[in-house]
Amino acid sequence: MKISLLSALALLLGVGLVVFGASAFAQDAVDDQDLPSTYVESDDEYVLDYSDYTVKGFSLSFGGGLFGGVTYLDLQPLGERTAYPINTGDDLGPGDILGFDNLPLEVSRARGSDGYFLFDAAQKEIKSGPAFSGRVGIYIAENFHLDVVGSFASGETELSMVYRGETNDSFTQGQRYYGVDLERNKLPELRNPAAFTDDSFSVLKGGLGLMYDATPARFFGITPRIGFGLGGIINSYSQLDDNTALYLEGTLGLDYKFGRALDIFAQADVTTFAFELDELGYSEMVSYKVFTFGLRWFTDVLPTGVREAHLAGQ
Repeated sequence: MKISLLSALALLLGVGLVVFGASAFAQDAVDDQDLPSTYVESDDEYVLDYSDYTVKGFSLSFGGGLFGGVTYLDLQPLGERTAYPINTGDDLGPGDILGFDNLPLEVSRARGSDGYFLFDAAQKEIKSGPAFSGRVGIYIAENFHLDVVGSFASGETELSMVYRGETNDSFTQGQRYYGVDLERNKLPELRNPAAFTDDSFSVLKGGLGLMYDATPARFFGITPRIGFGLGGIINSYSQLDDNTALYLEGTLGLDYKFGRALDIFAQADVTTFAFELDELGYSEMVSYKVFTFGLRWFTDVLPTGVREAHLAGQ
């Protein structure tokens, strides 16, 4: 499934507006009969305390930065006595490596005069690229907020293998070859770059995060922010099927107040999930690292004086 950056951001904004609007409506639509007896009545109006409000405020964050990339397939060199049957056809067999064109690679089936594979130690790597993220935060306490999280990142995937045959004019024994260089012994017009690289790889992620603004640890006007989250992730290729999984995420950020309601921030996210690998028949744990910079806007939904009275009483 190919997902554009515009579509991803539009989806994130839509979710944020729904959450924002629903929470604000739910807080404003308070019937007098639902008010607890502990409320104090003065001049025919209820005086609400800070703790009586479920939602204390909202925040909206957008940022851009760098997706760190990762090696998600890293096979060890084959032993000298390792043997696999000779595979043919378009189905992935033992010892085959799946190309990004959704077909087994010819080089992964190539054998030398001794009957052993000419290439092994395959690696599939996602290179670094741009990343964009957004959060809609719902403050449930002075320093705790529940965030609706979304992010989009893109990069290029590339496959590499080590040549293990005898050195010749095209290949050197023990050297790793990347991308279309694995077909350097073919004429240029016969090579298939789409099998070895995919420059349209993208990652779409969405979920929830619980964050803590560590105001007691503020230094030089900078507030540390830590938290964790969970959700779903979609790894999308040009021709391969989408690879989906559930993730766990840790977040560390630094916020600097730029105005009354505006912060600038730097943030690092580490997302861990199980990446399903066709070559292995099972999943490997993979961690994505994303570094972003951006702006965060905070809006207070408490009536005038309620927050000030709460802070003064701490």
